[in-house]
Amino acid sequence: MAILCKSRLWLTVAVLLAPMSPVLAPSVGEFSMVLSSTYNYTNLKQNGTVFTAGGLQGSAAVTSSSGPLFHHGQSLLRSCVVFSERSQEDGGDGD
Repeated sequence: MAILCKSRLWLTVAVLLAPMSPVLAPSVGEFSMVLSSTYNYTNLKQNGTVFTAGGLQGSAAVTSSSGPLFHHGQSLLRSCVVFSERSQEDGGDGD
């Protein structure tokens, strides 16, 4: 965590999988899942700052569950948007 703050690397991940939000599911229990994803990132360097943007898509399958939120065998689709910015001034190497 200190590395992210020190280098001022801002990573924004918007997860479009609403059922996994703790705000929407204040239930008690534990679960395990297997995740599989593919990603496509692009880097753009401009004036010593490297911008990274892309997407992450995949699926998940619940392998065990002890609460009401997820059920064993349930399948979920995942989709994320990723953005980060790192500059040489912030301690990044710019590459």
